[in-house]
Amino acid sequence: MQVLTETVNPRDYIKQMLKRDPELKLKWGTICPPVRMKAPDGKYRMTQAATLEGVFRVIQSIPSKRAEPLKQWLAEIGKQRIDQMIDPELAFQMAVDDYRRQGYSDKWIENRMKSIRTCNELTNEWKQNFNQTTVWVAPSLYPPSAHSR
Repeated sequence: MQVLTETVNPRDYIKQMLKRDPELKLKWGTICPPVRMKAPDGKYRMTQAATLEGVFRVIQSIPSKRAEPLKQWLAEIGKQRIDQMIDPELAFQMAVDDYRRQGYSDKWIENRMKSIRTCNELTNEWKQNFNQTTVWVAPSLYPPSAHSR
């Protein structure tokens, strides 16, 4: 909070933010529940913490120039996700691009995509033939392990 708002008193800033955003205030205990954490002095104290989703929700309520780039990034990610829902091929291409960014070889990526396709085909076949909604898949098929890059 302090980094995004440049406030000297994050507690007061949060109180003001909750006054401005009644919906955030209503869900604050769920979004940022108190969690027991070790403080720099070695003692354990209850500290408000949030999941990544909760952090993004809080960022939406911060009217700060420093938070604006994050808000724009979140809007872009949301747009990309909607585009992927409209055209699933975009999700496939994004996965390939992400694997490349992570340093995987084109051969590894090709094999990975084949294994995902095969796994999905097998799962769909099981669902059709056995009318089951939950299917166990061998751990070696999903997810990729770091040692196979």
